[in-house]
Amino acid sequence: MLMCGHSLCANAQETDGQNKSVERAASGMDLISFKTNALEWLLTIPNFSIEFDLASQDSSHRSASRMSLLITGKYNWSTSHTYSIVESDDKVSYGHAPPQVFNLWEGRFEYRYHWRYQKDPNVWVDSKGQKTKPGFKNWLKHEMMSVSREEPNEQLAWYFGPYASFGEWAFKFAKNGYQAKAAGVGVSLGVIRPLYQYKKFDIDFELGLSVGAMFCLDFEKFGHNSDKYYYYLVSHQDFKVLPFPVVSELRASFAFRTKSVKDKYQKETNWEKAYRKRRGDAIFELQTRETGGGDE
Repeated sequence: MLMCGHSLCANAQETDGQNKSVERAASGMDLISFKTNALEWLLTIPNFSIEFDLASQDSSHRSASRMSLLITGKYNWSTSHTYSIVESDDKVSYGHAPPQVFNLWEGRFEYRYHWRYQKDPNVWVDSKGQKTKPGFKNWLKHEMMSVSREEPNEQLAWYFGPYASFGEWAFKFAKNGYQAKAAGVGVSLGVIRPLYQYKKFDIDFELGLSVGAMFCLDFEKFGHNSDKYYYYLVSHQDFKVLPFPVVSELRASFAFRTKSVKDKYQKETNWEKAYRKRRGDAIFELQTRETGGGDE
């Protein structure tokens, strides 16, 4: 009897040790994701993002951490130009300024709030444990703004949040081109789902967009002469606010992380449920055996 008790205690301690190990991992690499946007690579814009999951509001459930901070950098500059004038004995040759210009560098900061839908989006469980169809207020509270799900959709996690960006760009694809130093603010919306799972890391896939206002310094309109060896200034504005919402980013991104999105942004993961059940069963069995031993 005593040996069984020690064995159960050892099992419970071992499980506690495993849980602590998981918590240590969750405070490190499990809270970090590395991302890159495939759409921007197709547009010849190298880009890289790092995302940090912020501390959980419920320290006993690390997966409940549903807020994150995303930092992004992108750079595609110096469209090939040669402005030099080469003089020789018999001729003068001018450098080449291409008619198309596509220069961009940008830094972005984004704050995200994640949530999940129920597997059955038309039913939620009220405070009395009864399933019912939500009205708009309850739908907004329980479906849009909560991760506390009885049966969350593990395959999809949605996010929403503000962003701020700064950078510089120069574009020309028609008769005139535009360039400016710019800053932007707005909101982002998107969805993430698991894609591939490996032994030591996972790959998730993300679709999303960012829309907002853009503020420009040194906003310039320029043209390109017919001889193709220089640009000329058409107009200049010291400060300009673009008079329409700007889609500042479209995302089809791959996220590389040690913990897949299916195990993030929900109140309790399947692993945590299984762990809690194993630990509870082990403690219950130990107490039962100790009580039985005392009666004898």
